[in-house]
Amino acid sequence: MRSYTSICSLVVAGVLSAACVRAPSGPKPVAQLKHVSDGLTIAVDGTARAGAPFTIVAMTKVDRHPYPKEVVTGILTSGERVVSQTPFVFDAVKGKAKIVVPGPGSYRLEIWEEGKFVVGNTFVAAALPALDGKRAFELRQDAAPRMMVRRDSPSEVVWQHWDPVDKDEAFVAEWWRDGKRVAPAGSKRSDLQRHVLGRVQNVERVEALGLYPAWKWTTEKFTLPDTLLRSEGHWELRVYRDEQVPLGFSFEVDANGQVRGAQKQTAINGSVELEVNQVTAPKDLAKQLAKLPRTKFEGSKKFLLPVTVAEIRALTRSEVLRNQRVRLNALSHQGITSDPTVNSFGGSKGEARPLDNEAKALVASMQKLIASLGEPWTDDERP
Repeated sequence: MRSYTSICSLVVAGVLSAACVRAPSGPKPVAQLKHVSDGLTIAVDGTARAGAPFTIVAMTKVDRHPYPKEVVTGILTSGERVVSQTPFVFDAVKGKAKIVVPGPGSYRLEIWEEGKFVVGNTFVAAALPALDGKRAFELRQDAAPRMMVRRDSPSEVVWQHWDPVDKDEAFVAEWWRDGKRVAPAGSKRSDLQRHVLGRVQNVERVEALGLYPAWKWTTEKFTLPDTLLRSEGHWELRVYRDEQVPLGFSFEVDANGQVRGAQKQTAINGSVELEVNQVTAPKDLAKQLAKLPRTKFEGSKKFLLPVTVAEIRALTRSEVLRNQRVRLNALSHQGITSDPTVNSFGGSKGEARPLDNEAKALVASMQKLIASLGEPWTDDERP
């Protein structure tokens, strides 16, 4: 039992009352059943360095202000491990907490009020190798798979993931209901590799290399079958990827068409986070993935050294190689060849020009650097 005495200048929902009023004493009012906050946003506080701890600012909108001694806590987890717990501080319009995150990785921040879950936000932080040699720090909030439930238009599942330039990664997705496959959900092969290789092949400024990512945060959307929200049961969107753990994003649909996802939260219109579980891949997965069309990058014959994936990795690790690539591209655009027996500027065959010799030396030097620095990403370079 809580009792309340006179409260002067009471702040309720952001409105200031200058008069002194006597609040009721006795049991908690029914209004206390309403959560203190709604929604949760996460942003980096200041700048973050690759591999180092960083601070996030988490904010939530006030639905009602906390009662005296009511504790609203932000709980940061990584997998099954609790990283830290931080109280939220409320002003007239928002609740706010600053939280130190140990370093890049996948995390979940949840708000708990008096032992009850209020809202959560899964975020991914990564310090990615960039082609300009710098480490690009990225934080992506709302990273958990979500069901976008809509009354008047098709609902969809949104899935986000990192897409690497190493290969044109492919996936196949299926809809399952109550443990049985219902329908295909879609398939796709990434085009990031060809896009990046083509851009680097033509770049003529070192600064421009930083515009082309070796890793890209990608969003995939899967429209639900027309009959889904009229079919109650346990549903899953199963996604199978190249050399990745197959995942199932699951949710429940009740007889009223209401969707229940993670934390048992429900919605008939809005957004619901989904449960994530490991599933079993179909036996013919390799054949399904192999059928997806593949478009390879083919460097123009006028260029002296086609860009490869190994070179993309090496470019993130060598300033010398970056400058050589830009110079070689410039020579290619001028029509210079690395073969001194072929002169594209009207000279006789066998008459080597200085720029031709420079191009030949560049190609030889670049090939050595690529061979020594183009190894696969290390664990700390991966998101």
